[in-house]
Amino acid sequence: MNRIFVDFEMNVVPRQLRQSAGLRQEIIEIGAVRMDGNYQVTDTFRAYIHPQYSDFVDSKIYRLT
Repeated sequence: MNRIFVDFEMNVVPRQLRQSAGLRQEIIEIGAVRMDGNYQVTDTFRAYIHPQYSDFVDSKIYRLT
């Protein structure tokens, strides 16, 4: 049986845009791995997403990722 694990990397929406955007964070990267029944990686996926509400990655998030 295959298993897929998905990870979303989030960036902080600037404080001045939070009210109008209706959110505090936005996705900037999606990663996933597919594993077989023995938990061996059989495929990977990685996609970067251009932030809509910010032109930069928050320094705290940058250090984490």
